[in-house]
Amino acid sequence: MRADNARHMSNPLAFLRALLIYGTCVPLAMYLGYLLASPLDLGTWVAVGLVLVALVLPLLLRWHHPLLVFSWNLGAVVFFVKGQPQLWLLMAVISLVIALVQRTLNRQLKFIAVRSLIAPLLFLAVVVLVTAWFTGGMGLRVMNSDTYGGKRYIVLLGPTLGFFAFCSRAIPPAKANLYLGLYFLPGLVALITSCFPLINSAFYFIYLIFPADPYMLQAYASQPNTPFADDLVRLSGLALAGQAIFCFLLARHGIRSLLKARNWWRLGILILAVIAGLFGGFRSVVLLMVLIFCLLFWFEGLMRTRFLFLFLAGGILCLAATVPFTRHMPLPVQRALCFLPVEVDPVAAADAQASTEWRVRIWRIVWPEIPHYLFLGKGYGINAQDLELAQTGEQRGLVDSSEVAMLAGDYHSGPLSTIIPLGIWGVLGFVWLLAAGTRVLWKNWKHGPLELKQINAFLLALFIAKVIFFVFVFGSLYTDMAVFVGLLGFGVSLNGGMWSPAVVPRRQIVLRETRSLQPARG
Repeated sequence: MRADNARHMSNPLAFLRALLIYGTCVPLAMYLGYLLASPLDLGTWVAVGLVLVALVLPLLLRWHHPLLVFSWNLGAVVFFVKGQPQLWLLMAVISLVIALVQRTLNRQLKFIAVRSLIAPLLFLAVVVLVTAWFTGGMGLRVMNSDTYGGKRYIVLLGPTLGFFAFCSRAIPPAKANLYLGLYFLPGLVALITSCFPLINSAFYFIYLIFPADPYMLQAYASQPNTPFADDLVRLSGLALAGQAIFCFLLARHGIRSLLKARNWWRLGILILAVIAGLFGGFRSVVLLMVLIFCLLFWFEGLMRTRFLFLFLAGGILCLAATVPFTRHMPLPVQRALCFLPVEVDPVAAADAQASTEWRVRIWRIVWPEIPHYLFLGKGYGINAQDLELAQTGEQRGLVDSSEVAMLAGDYHSGPLSTIIPLGIWGVLGFVWLLAAGTRVLWKNWKHGPLELKQINAFLLALFIAKVIFFVFVFGSLYTDMAVFVGLLGFGVSLNGGMWSPAVVPRRQIVLRETRSLQPARG
């Protein structure tokens, strides 16, 4: 201590720096301690928030882009902000603002411009804003508005900001695998959401950041003494975690590498991830993983190799081995496999059939309304009194849950969730975005760097699989928009833009043709 004091005294600048630090931190700590005596006061929250922002700001300035990639699939919410927005939405705004400020200060820092994607994104944003303007505006429940639904407008517009934030910086090729893990592996956090009955009540604060699995909460509430007494407990968090591992392994290594004998342990992890996905009880998860695998199998050029025979033989053997034991599997697994020609428990079959009939009933009711919202969409505005009456009627058994879902705009259909709220203009904008996005990912796969070919092939397969799934199986525009735009933004940032075929100068072509016409010497 004496040596340090002597060094500071001999160096006036170091002494003044230390004095300034202590002179700032000590009074600030005393002031915060005084404010924390009344922790529920608004002034306390504002002061503590400003201090935290000042402490976190240097980290955001340096790491805002990787933090954006990490938060996109994290599933966390900002619980201390009204409305509890998702973390990726907040990071998209912060990252874009920081990127714009840095661009203003340094002209050499430029955004990655892909005009074929920017145009449909801006067109769709204009359609959303115009629809909101002519259908009552963006009502927010947190603002005590008589019209709800404003959060859906924000969630629908947020991915556009996120795309520009993604394009603010190119990912170095040497760090492609690192960013790939930052993008997909945060889905493992979904395991926490399904562990609600197993966690001590002292740690329930975790669910302020990661909301608990609604299916687990429902089972826990119905059986308070024996949380797992209901065998048909659908662990959606486990399904999401399995899907995250599935996507990361295929994007990182590819099917060809996973099927090699020396990589048997990676293939084992992939199989465990698929099994984990079955415990969610969602047929859609199984269909999506199968579709992704088949598309990637095609893009890797394995259709004309011996792997095709191995894949078909393995599939037939797995199906033959599964059929005799299906009735002995857990009910969520049976529910996930009930679309196959196998015999399952009547409870699982009835639950799946009821879910299908519920969706079909919604589609039959909503389909005739399409002409009414063809040129001007219905929007996302919901009358607060109508929604409250519908929810009360559902709790008393007077109103069917499908009517509440239709009132809230949850049509469980991708095309209906686009044309009803946004009309034909929203459909055109979204189809334009999907077509342009497929073209960009296709070009990056065909003409991009060789070291990124495997990742680009998987991004293309995942994007096309999500499009098919959105149109024909299940989709919701205001939630899936972040999925589609996130894949496009990540792909553009990873490749530094959109790659095109290399153009050979005409002079070189003429020289080659001339040399080929010259007679051979000797």
